[in-house]
Amino acid sequence: MWRLSPTQIACALALVVGCGDDQAPAEADAATWDPFADHGHSDGCGDDHDHYQPGMARTTEAGGYRLRLTVTPDLGVGDRTLILAVRDADGAPIEGATVQIEVPGAIAVTDAVTDAAGEVSLPFALPSAGVWPLQIQVDGPAGLDVATLVWCL
Repeated sequence: MWRLSPTQIACALALVVGCGDDQAPAEADAATWDPFADHGHSDGCGDDHDHYQPGMARTTEAGGYRLRLTVTPDLGVGDRTLILAVRDADGAPIEGATVQIEVPGAIAVTDAVTDAAGEVSLPFALPSAGVWPLQIQVDGPAGLDVATLVWCL
């Protein structure tokens, strides 16, 4: 069962318009860039959201999986494809892991199984600008683990 924090629910329901230019600076070092740092604007949910950048990484809550997310053509309103790479703690691709992804209001719970490269591709559409929680559940060799991101358009 998916569980959202009160902040995530409020943000998703508010659908606050626009974070504007929330991309990491081109010169930013991915290892040190802090997506939760003050970024000079208010979007109604504070700074408690992730700044999308292609290939962004996330470790699941229990640390069992490392995830890489890429949205094509880029994160925005309308039809997109989410490419999710699932790796073990050592960075090796995990084939055959069951992945469940949900973006309330945009993607109903969707199940997929990772391929030999440890990847799944899922079409989705965000209907409007706003704050969108993305919930990812992975069931593989390290057991069941979850990660949540909150994206702002």
